[in-house]
Amino acid sequence: MVVRNFLISACPRLPVVLLAFLLCGVHAAGAAPNPMPPPVYDIGIVSDGSTPHDRRLIDLYRQEISSLAQGEFIARFSKATTLSGHDSARGVNQALDRLLRNDDIDLILALGPISGRAAYFRRKMDKPVVAPNLLEAVLKTGQQQAYTPAPSLVAIMSTPSFDQLLLTMKKVADFSCLTIVIDERDLDNIPELKKAASRIGNEFTMDVHLVGAGDSVDRILDGLPAERCAVMLGPLYHLDEKQKQTLARGLIERGLPSFAYDDQQLVVDGVLATDAAPDLEEKLARRTAVAVQDALLGTAS
Repeated sequence: MVVRNFLISACPRLPVVLLAFLLCGVHAAGAAPNPMPPPVYDIGIVSDGSTPHDRRLIDLYRQEISSLAQGEFIARFSKATTLSGHDSARGVNQALDRLLRNDDIDLILALGPISGRAAYFRRKMDKPVVAPNLLEAVLKTGQQQAYTPAPSLVAIMSTPSFDQLLLTMKKVADFSCLTIVIDERDLDNIPELKKAASRIGNEFTMDVHLVGAGDSVDRILDGLPAERCAVMLGPLYHLDEKQKQTLARGLIERGLPSFAYDDQQLVVDGVLATDAAPDLEEKLARRTAVAVQDALLGTAS
């Protein structure tokens, strides 16, 4: 009203139409421009399998990526582009091929260690692939071979160091042989694990045994060597929490010093120690969300 009165008194002969135009211009000048909608990116996921562990990781990574994306972009996921490798390297590679051929997919999340290995050993990928669970053994093999992965690969290795955990174990317990219990799908599909076990045996001068773990605690316990060895428990995707507790009790009953590679809950269940952080998976998911944002928005340093 103050502005309108000023215009009328200062310009008594201005036509009414012109006054209305000027008034509209004053109000329009103060109006905020319409914000641009955030870009939408379609993200495909390859998981190593379909266990409850795999499904929980998918939900965790989706949540972290979507949370970080707020205000920057929209991360879109769908069941049709969330694929399982069905516990095999062949299935993982087929799923990865399918998503790489899909022109609607902007980025692929190779979620498990088998998926990460499959992406790592591909020399060419025409879209960003983020591998948040690349194993130390795989990366060391690539470095020894002077191997260079595809430029579009973003590999994150944040699992505990095998060697560092073994040094921790030696401080806590005295042992001359080691049994590594690891999910059989990793053991069957990541050959670098057997090479790592052989290297550890040579470097630490001890016998190292590998035992594949399925969904049976009794089979795991029956598969332990007769000699009294320390036990390192690796990922156990096919055991639920109750079964893991039963396994920990079985090791205690046998008087075997046991350690967890990457699962703090196993320490609560009774194993002696671990080097893994209590929120390892959550931290890794957050780091992955940052890597995804950098890859999609082009802000990677």
